[in-house]
Amino acid sequence: MSTIKKNILANLVGKTWSGLVWLVFLPVYLQFMGVEAYGLIGFYLSLTTVLVTLDLGLSTTINRELARLSVQEEKRETMRNLLRSAEGVHWAIGLVIGGVLVAVAPLIARYWLTPENLSLEAVRDTVTLIGLTIAFQWPSALYTGGLSGLQRQVLLNVASGTIMTLRAVGAVLVLWLVSPTAQAFFAWQLFAGLFHTATLGFFLWRSLPQTRHRSRFDIKLLQGLWRYSSGAWGIGFFGTLLGQMDKIILSAVLPLAAFGYYSVAALVSSSLYYLVAPVTSSVFPRFAQLGNPQTRDKLAQTYHKSCQLAAVAILPATVLVALFPSEILGLWTRDAQVAQEGRIVLSLLMAGTALSALIQLPFYLQLASGLVKLGFYTNLLSVIVAAPCMYFFATRYGAAGGAAVWLVLNLSHFLIVVPLMHRFISKVETWRWYAVDTIPPFGACVLIIGLARWLMPEGQPDFAKAAYLGLVLAASYAGAIFSAPDTRRWALAWINWRRKPQ
Repeated sequence: MSTIKKNILANLVGKTWSGLVWLVFLPVYLQFMGVEAYGLIGFYLSLTTVLVTLDLGLSTTINRELARLSVQEEKRETMRNLLRSAEGVHWAIGLVIGGVLVAVAPLIARYWLTPENLSLEAVRDTVTLIGLTIAFQWPSALYTGGLSGLQRQVLLNVASGTIMTLRAVGAVLVLWLVSPTAQAFFAWQLFAGLFHTATLGFFLWRSLPQTRHRSRFDIKLLQGLWRYSSGAWGIGFFGTLLGQMDKIILSAVLPLAAFGYYSVAALVSSSLYYLVAPVTSSVFPRFAQLGNPQTRDKLAQTYHKSCQLAAVAILPATVLVALFPSEILGLWTRDAQVAQEGRIVLSLLMAGTALSALIQLPFYLQLASGLVKLGFYTNLLSVIVAAPCMYFFATRYGAAGGAAVWLVLNLSHFLIVVPLMHRFISKVETWRWYAVDTIPPFGACVLIIGLARWLMPEGQPDFAKAAYLGLVLAASYAGAIFSAPDTRRWALAWINWRRKPQ
């Protein structure tokens, strides 16, 4: 099995497992803590996602540079010195951010979040623990990027999946045996985050080639990469701000309980990123290695195959949840109110997030090729336009208004930005991306799941409903696979291989 296929499989298993852990344990957290306390978890997840962009693009840069340098035998010492330099900067940034969050925790509790049943002291203490947790898990993004660039993605997923499971199970035990509060939950997350960071750092340093000299901090190595790193940071910062803008605004506009319902729907929709991440994480180092003009044909071939695979992974789950939102939420949370409050928001968020996930690979292709200007200005302009729109519609139409803006924003990226990106990479074909890579799997999923929605019998017990939806999802994945030519060839080759006598 080739390295890229092995990495895709490892990432698929790892990301799917991590996503399932959150999905399985979220109803347990809700049961122990209540929806208002879970709103603090939603605040933490959004804050983490936004703040991680303040790493100055170092995690993306380390990923790309270690991938490029790993095929150059004479660059062993450079690789170790580069990691040591980036590591020092990354730890310093994380500690500063954590310190600031601890200092402003009383202000966040009083003026940003709007608790109805929780006391201000409880919210303040929870935000303090959130700040400490972010500080000590901050460098894990750098170590993750380094392991990905070195193609050690099997090891990365085994380590991350194991620790994710320990975090989830340990949190349940703490809530059950110690205290069913947000403070107890985040005290455990603080310990688990520190352990996660230390584990990934250990494995990354062990994976680097050995040299005769000790690694050292060298600011010149970082200065040589500042232009790319700053561009990658700009894309990541404004892109993440774009993705979390709805949660940032709604956390201030809505009551904390209502924001908790929105956070549940947002968690379901964000699980789509777990489906596309195995592909993007695996092919980004390969894109970087194929970035020179002599290998553009191979780059374009790898890109289009990857886009088809991403579409097949994302679209069946997207259409199923978008057309069966109340059924999915009801079966998952076992809470009729959550299903009622979150169904419209969930449909809108799923559609918008699917479009966002589909355009991940065009963005990653730009980054791997060293082209950062278009992505930077696209995300910057999107934030400038979408932020006031998000606030306007959220204040007037609540959670559904914010979700609708998210959908329209990503639809504009899908239709306008992607063709512009393709113009800068020779051999990549825009018509193929639409007519072959993305639209046929979408059409197959809409046809199959739309028919199932129309034929679904009323009044089924939960077990029968879950079985029905499972069969529909399996049928839509089969339809998506066979509607995309490259994935169809892979599937047929695998079926023929299984039929051969062993």
